[in-house]
Amino acid sequence: MMNANVKLSQSELQLVCDEQFILTKNNIINKVYLLFGTLSDVFLQQTNTDQNFFPDEVLKASPKIYRGENYRGLPYVMLDIAPGNELYYYNKYAFNMMNKYEFIHDEYAGINIEHNIGNGIFRWFRKLKFRQFWTAKALWGSLTSENKLLNFKQGNSFQTLDGRTYLELGTGVDNIFHVFRVDFIWRVLPTPLPEKTNERFGIFGSFRLSF
Repeated sequence: MMNANVKLSQSELQLVCDEQFILTKNNIINKVYLLFGTLSDVFLQQTNTDQNFFPDEVLKASPKIYRGENYRGLPYVMLDIAPGNELYYYNKYAFNMMNKYEFIHDEYAGINIEHNIGNGIFRWFRKLKFRQFWTAKALWGSLTSENKLLNFKQGNSFQTLDGRTYLELGTGVDNIFHVFRVDFIWRVLPTPLPEKTNERFGIFGSFRLSF
């Protein structure tokens, strides 16, 4: 095995060896967790007791917002590799119309939204118990010149958004026989879009138990 060569500065070494600092930091983290947990319980109780606090449409949405940043020149394995999906099985946590290793970034932000609209277009066929939904996934990212020089070498097909927006939109049907789900996904941005139709639009399947 290769030995790791890790050196700590004098100030870092002092912090690592400072037992009181570590205990204080852990106490602060635990109190922050407790605070967020309490706030979550309060908001959940509020939404359950006050039916007018949020409209039903908002309560059916499940957004996820995230951001990240890396410093200094790093190899691509330590940067943010935007999660692509090259399978026909829908991945809730990936960009399904993006290839794996297509985009890398050292600074990025994104949002994923899924909104269940109930029966939707199947309102006249209630016995089927199908549920319609729509999804939106957006990503913004950039890469410093230092990391471009280090990672954009011959043989690598990486790209970076350079401040542009990656966006894919979708709709689909859930609760098919209480198990199956079908997603229809369009890649909308950035432009120009890929020339091949199957790289701009895809149909994905998945399954789960839902009642």
